[in-house]
Amino acid sequence: MGAPTVLIEKLIAGNECVTAVKTVEKLSRRKIVAIMSAEIGGMNAVEPLAVGAELGLPIVDCDGMGRAFPELQMICPFIYGCQYCPATLVDEKGTIVAVLDCKSPKHLEDLYRSCIVNMGCLGGVAMNPLTKDEVLEKTCLFSISRAWTIGHIVSKACLNNSRPSTALQNDLGAIILIEGKVIDVQRETTGGFAQGKVIIGGLGKYANQLIETDFQNENLVVKRYKMMEESLAVPNPQGVSEPRKSTSNEEGMFEAPEDVLASVPDLIVIVGSDNGEAVVTEELRYGLRVTVIVLPAHPLNCTDEALKIVGPQAFGYQINYRPHGTYTATQSMCPC
Repeated sequence: MGAPTVLIEKLIAGNECVTAVKTVEKLSRRKIVAIMSAEIGGMNAVEPLAVGAELGLPIVDCDGMGRAFPELQMICPFIYGCQYCPATLVDEKGTIVAVLDCKSPKHLEDLYRSCIVNMGCLGGVAMNPLTKDEVLEKTCLFSISRAWTIGHIVSKACLNNSRPSTALQNDLGAIILIEGKVIDVQRETTGGFAQGKVIIGGLGKYANQLIETDFQNENLVVKRYKMMEESLAVPNPQGVSEPRKSTSNEEGMFEAPEDVLASVPDLIVIVGSDNGEAVVTEELRYGLRVTVIVLPAHPLNCTDEALKIVGPQAFGYQINYRPHGTYTATQSMCPC
């Protein structure tokens, strides 16, 4: 838990999540028999593998979001009523913040977010164990297999000298929003999050387009300029569309929701145009050649109940969610 930008400079002890799991087991008085990820994104996707190896426990091929979201109340089992306490937060110094009961997952998030700021914006979290039925009914199944499948598609495309974004489009129903160059990044670490926006000018067939992506640890919304005319964008000598004047939303450059191309809970991904590797928010910088794609959200994130927690309005955007494509379930890569 914390801000991913901190990992660029701050080392972890490596036992934060292990200590958190052991503490939850002690407080809940329930034997933990397997480990799963809260989200299948970034470091949190692979941390359970290390924890499972350390504790000698198997890893369940599922996660709590089917993607990554920045806050704890956005974990699917908690959206659908599963118990979230006891919960533990552990930093690299071994400090443990345990919560035995709490009014709501949002209150737990707010409490731990204030703690994580004082811990240096990085810590390990574990929460009340789920039952077998809760895992089967209220988590995103086979998400580790899905991550492996995406990586396999990208690797295969690179080996065949084809564009990874096109392969994802063909095999997973990804929608390509733009291919271009990063022309501006505004980013800060505040309130325990990495927040900001990135502006991308189109190249090739997207040369007259200019988009802005807002992020809070994860990409939230993609907006397009109202007009791609000379009044708003002009190709530079390299053929990249750049803003002729300020791109500030306060100056009325965008008119939501008509100019919103995509939003959470759909998965907005920025990848390298050549290698298809994900470019996370903390690695965005001027000049990168990138492609912005959208993958359909997991069905558990698309119900009316879930959209109140993970939809665009939950992040302060006064727009309605418009799904992109249909989610295709991934089969387990395990031989059993």
